[in-house]
Amino acid sequence: MLARLRFLAASIILVAIILHSYDMYPYGIYVHIIGAILWSIISYIEKDYAILLNFGPQILILGTGIIHYLMIT
Repeated sequence: MLARLRFLAASIILVAIILHSYDMYPYGIYVHIIGAILWSIISYIEKDYAILLNFGPQILILGTGIIHYLMIT
């Protein structure tokens, strides 16, 4: 089950990277934050704190990007 969740999270991050590379703002941010949340949950369950150190701050950064986008539109 956890292996499938890892595959799903990795796929979501890849889709987010594609959206970012094609400048599909803000969709890339929405997809990316879902992947970052999934990876944070996975890394917490597996006690892999290096991955959590990577994706945890991404949630905050992407969250502020979403808030910024919602405030200017």
